[in-house]
Amino acid sequence: MTSIRKRLVTWLLLGLSIMWVAAGAGVYFSVQRGELARLDAGLTKMDSPIRLMTNMVPRHMLSDDIKPPAAAANREESPTRDQRPQREERALREESRSRALAERWENFSRENGYQFQIWKPDGTTILKSPNLGEANLEKPANLQPGSPQYFPMTGKDGEQMRAMAIMFRPKGFGFARLRGNDPAGRRPGPPPPQNAPGRRPGGPPPQDAPRFHHLTAIVTTDAGPMHQTLANLLLGITGIGIIAALGSVGLIHLALKSGLKPLDKLGSKVALIDASSLDGRFSSNDMPGELTPICSRLNALMERLEESFEREKRFSADLAHELRTPIAELRMMSEVALRWPEQANTDQARETLEIAEQMQGIIESLLTLGRYENGQAEIQPEPVDISSLGRSCWKPFAERAAEKNIKVNLDIPDTQTLESDPKLLRLIFTNLFSNATEYTPDGGVIDITGSSGMNGMVLRVSNTVSGIGPESVSHLFERFWRQDNARTDHNHSGLGLCLARTCSRALSLDLQAGLDQENRIVFNLKRADEEKSSSSSSGNIA
Repeated sequence: MTSIRKRLVTWLLLGLSIMWVAAGAGVYFSVQRGELARLDAGLTKMDSPIRLMTNMVPRHMLSDDIKPPAAAANREESPTRDQRPQREERALREESRSRALAERWENFSRENGYQFQIWKPDGTTILKSPNLGEANLEKPANLQPGSPQYFPMTGKDGEQMRAMAIMFRPKGFGFARLRGNDPAGRRPGPPPPQNAPGRRPGGPPPQDAPRFHHLTAIVTTDAGPMHQTLANLLLGITGIGIIAALGSVGLIHLALKSGLKPLDKLGSKVALIDASSLDGRFSSNDMPGELTPICSRLNALMERLEESFEREKRFSADLAHELRTPIAELRMMSEVALRWPEQANTDQARETLEIAEQMQGIIESLLTLGRYENGQAEIQPEPVDISSLGRSCWKPFAERAAEKNIKVNLDIPDTQTLESDPKLLRLIFTNLFSNATEYTPDGGVIDITGSSGMNGMVLRVSNTVSGIGPESVSHLFERFWRQDNARTDHNHSGLGLCLARTCSRALSLDLQAGLDQENRIVFNLKRADEEKSSSSSSGNIA
């Protein structure tokens, strides 16, 4: 069987290990979430530059409906006086757009900077960052317009990246913006009339207006430092956990050694107990609170053991007294018969037979006690009429009670029955009646009552006694115990009540004894499953 120390160590280490793993996992995933949030925040900041750079791209690159204004440059060798200011204004706009694009482009030009790529719906690349070189990012599939999506991906050289994918429309509300008479800003065809009505705000676009579809863009950043940080964190958590586990083993061992030291001390004291030291007791002054109840129970056990040993010593002494007298008588009669064989007569033979029967009765009673105490006797229960059995068992003692002028009150209901072994029940009744008849003084009273109710009472026998006090009641059911220490009465062996209690226990009954208010001895035979009387004892008056 596993020791308490091993079980405590196992459960403590298991519980601490679960706590360490849970704490380490909590720290790891908390840091991981923070790092991912930091990368995603950086990617989110790139949303506006991506849209801005898309708006700086020539509009004919964003829609297949707009043709590049290549023919307009060759229409005239030199611009007219009216066209010159418009071209200068357009040149200034293109220069401003280029400067802004260069400023935004710087974030995507560094080797370890952000990377991006923008596609048209047909998969044609509109724009990508210079640090991609000839490589291309993988266009995400099943992307829907709306909030950006974040996910991990692998870079051009196999490095770990964090990506943000967005789907958006270029600025322009879904149709191309007309630029007056500027050929570079108009769609091909004849110029519109000077006074042509324009589209009302909020109205539908012209039917021939070019349509701009949603563009797909993806922005990536290097996630290698984050994964390196997480790997270092995991390594640190694992190392600290191993060190903490080793330290906890030693700490738990020392704590249990110190905590269980009083228990080891108590065990050492118990190991020294033998038959000669049953009078010793365990002190609870230097014991922890958890061991105080154990010390109390051990002291109670020591008291019961001491009492049992004393009872066994008395039993040995009483048995020696019981057998010494008949053996001495047999020896004396044998010596007389050997010395004077001519004087042998029938009286000597009769006395010898009586002594032998007395010794045989003692031995048979002891054997019966041994069988029923060890559970070796077979019980054969059957319905028993308590009234008929009680009256039948009392008949042999009625004459003796009349000789002593004893008043007998026999009141057992005729309807009282019990499922039990009639042989053992008869043995119990006989010993109780014999005890009451022999030890009731002349002119005394014996009450024998039963019960037809549901209080569990089977039989109650009470009789007047003399010379019996509360201190003697505790010895009533002991083997060979007698109130007469001189043991002058050789008609009884002192085993009757002890045998009656043993048989009652074999029948799941409870035989109790005590003194009532009138100082009469009372024996109660009840069912064992009923509430027991508070005045129980163990002794013999027979």
